[in-house]
Amino acid sequence: IYDRLVAAGAVFGVSAAHEVPLWFAGSPEDDPETASFHRSTAFDAVAEECRAVREAVGVWETSSYCKLEIEGPDAQTWLDGVLSNRLPREPGRVVLSPMLWPSGRILGEVTVARIDPDRFLLFGSPSAESHYLRWLGQRLPPAARISIRSRTRELCGLSVTGPRSRELLARVTAADVSDSGLPFLRSRSLIVGLASTLVLRLSFTGELGYEIYMRADEQRHVFERLWEAGASLGLRNFGLRALNALRLEKGYGAWGREYSADATPDEAGL
Repeated sequence: IYDRLVAAGAVFGVSAAHEVPLWFAGSPEDDPETASFHRSTAFDAVAEECRAVREAVGVWETSSYCKLEIEGPDAQTWLDGVLSNRLPREPGRVVLSPMLWPSGRILGEVTVARIDPDRFLLFGSPSAESHYLRWLGQRLPPAARISIRSRTRELCGLSVTGPRSRELLARVTAADVSDSGLPFLRSRSLIVGLASTLVLRLSFTGELGYEIYMRADEQRHVFERLWEAGASLGLRNFGLRALNALRLEKGYGAWGREYSADATPDEAGL
């Protein structure tokens, strides 16, 4: 969807070698930002994106998120030893969990979705992927029946979030996405338009929201379906700057910023 984001006025930055939208200017030709020690010329555009997410619905491109698949008969027992929170006990459940150094300080923070009895997907910060792969690989017992692989480049993602996000999702799938049909911290395999997707009910903005993951060759279709269905709901693109403002207003920490090896879980509010 790169060309669609460019056409919408995306101003890009870099996150772990991925181009990600920082914010959306009025048009691709607009001067994106003037350097200043005060509020930059991007301030008003970012504020409008934040307002759209708080009052209606926004869409954020999440393909850069770290996505690791842990699979095998020994996966549950092993993961229970390297993650600090309890694992989701049945498929379709999701938990948030820190990982800790032996000293007790924060190594990382991941979202854990149980897809099948012996298969888990871990989602994390884009910049943490090589860090997590190295840490997990170093702790893998030699005879363990476990495979670890990155699926970051296989799976693209879109997050829809805001008070009208459920209404938007309901317009693009025949599945029940009500509060009882898809509760908070649950995941489901859903057909969105004509695409097979994995949908997690959670949002880093602190609003009602969903993260939708699909094969790379299906992302454009999902994106177009969301826009066809969401135009009348006030759907708007938003970028990393709005995301950071929104999460900080809700008190949500991020790995490498509020959560790091400099802090204990107690100091970080975990």
